[in-house]
Amino acid sequence: MAVGAFEFVNHLTSATVDAVAYGGAWSDAVNQFVPTISLVGQHAEGLAKAFEDFNAWSTMTDPDSVEVTFAFRKSGGYVLAIAPEYSRLARRCLGFNRVHRAIALGATWFKQIDSVNPTLLQFRKHCSAPVAPFLLHAGVYIGPRGVLTAASPPDVRPIPGLQPLLKSEVTFVDEETARPNSIGWVALRIGRGALQKSPTEHPKPEPQDIASDRLKALSCHFPVTLERVRRSRTAGRRPPRRCVASWTPSCSRQTRTARRFRSS
Repeated sequence: MAVGAFEFVNHLTSATVDAVAYGGAWSDAVNQFVPTISLVGQHAEGLAKAFEDFNAWSTMTDPDSVEVTFAFRKSGGYVLAIAPEYSRLARRCLGFNRVHRAIALGATWFKQIDSVNPTLLQFRKHCSAPVAPFLLHAGVYIGPRGVLTAASPPDVRPIPGLQPLLKSEVTFVDEETARPNSIGWVALRIGRGALQKSPTEHPKPEPQDIASDRLKALSCHFPVTLERVRRSRTAGRRPPRRCVASWTPSCSRQTRTARRFRSS
């Protein structure tokens, strides 16, 4: 069993995250301008501690150890969910690749947003590309809350020492197509009463999961054979047709007789 850290949920809750800001920043890692998704809260300390946890996960695996999900409601608005990515959680806790499926247990932080910013839709389009890096960031709002409106100037300040995450994976879920018992499916049911119990039987694996499990088993038990197949020049190509001579027994006897005649 792999058990993830629960403290980041308390840190984000204590930060009192009020909004999600969208923008862009230059990234030296990829040498280009990338979109940014920033959590905007009232207390910098909670956000700083949460990102300390996120960066600790990133150091042990990669920045996509933090799973970010946007679940869009049919009635408008969306729910942002942040949780540990379970395959990387298993790698951090178990220490090496295993063929069997480990039980992963982790917490998820949810934030309901009442409206969908047009920039978020542009960000979703950006993430439809095969490679779409972006920064997961955070800032603190220091302006007056009593007069805060949509037309108010952005009074968000960076948090000293906070290290953003350069991610490339994000999940977008629509309410019509949400897969049952997924993070997006659970997020869309926040505030709508008690959740139904999870099914007791083992869920049927998806086709893509079957393929990844087979590759995982080959990589774990047959790494040398798999590498030979990858390096083989004929891998993935039809082998050349070989010419093999076949003789009938009568022809063979005639050949042997002719050879004896010539030798005599």
